[in-house]
Amino acid sequence: MRRAIAAAALLLAALILLACAGCSFRTDLSLHGSPEDHRPAPAEEGKTPAAPETETPEPADGTEDDDQEMVAPEEQEAAQHSASTGNAVRTDGAYYIKVNCRMNTVTVYGRDGAGEYTEPVRAMICSTGPDTPQEGVYDIASMKSWDWLSLFGNVYGCYVTQIDGNILFHSVPYLTMYDRGSLEYWEYDQLGTAASMGCVRLQVADAKWIYDNRDEIAGVEFYSSDVAGPLGKPDLAPISGNRECRGWDPTDPDEANPWHAAGN
Repeated sequence: MRRAIAAAALLLAALILLACAGCSFRTDLSLHGSPEDHRPAPAEEGKTPAAPETETPEPADGTEDDDQEMVAPEEQEAAQHSASTGNAVRTDGAYYIKVNCRMNTVTVYGRDGAGEYTEPVRAMICSTGPDTPQEGVYDIASMKSWDWLSLFGNVYGCYVTQIDGNILFHSVPYLTMYDRGSLEYWEYDQLGTAASMGCVRLQVADAKWIYDNRDEIAGVEFYSSDVAGPLGKPDLAPISGNRECRGWDPTDPDEANPWHAAGN
């Protein structure tokens, strides 16, 4: 009887091994999914588009950017918030920022005569995404900032200011760190739409303004509304058609920026 039981056990084990022979486990899958920021440039006439990069390098200084492919969640509805000292996380700043995720606009408010943040002073066009906070107020004065920072997808951002965790303000991505002429111009043309995964992309001049004034910002509030803001939504002129200049952000104050030349 014992021999029969042992033989049956061996037979069962053999059947299990045969059933699993065709199975395999994926060990090469990234926890972060495919990088979203490094989408190749659109194919030009007579050219074949380059294949996208698949690497996801570690970001500099241990900070991660969240711009990667994943299924977008349903849009969250949120009432439009009012800008006031009641929302600010600090009361000693000169400015208060509101990010409208639905309209992809950023409005900067200054203080009125009563000391409340109700005076709109600057409007910015931006790109948010499904991982961008839909509500809440954040104190960025206590966060980190970088001149340049590595992003997922073998790309880089300049004038980077941390909002919370992996959520950052930064420029449209560049292909080469410190090379201000390597802008992903096709992504620049997407500003004003939901083109990011979660960070808030900005024109260079606007990213630099936040970077320079971080200590004077009392809070950054996220909300969603069909109304862009009191200053409206800034216009954006596409740059992809200008082959001579499109590698640069037109708002970049760098003296080498070809957009500053006459006629551009």
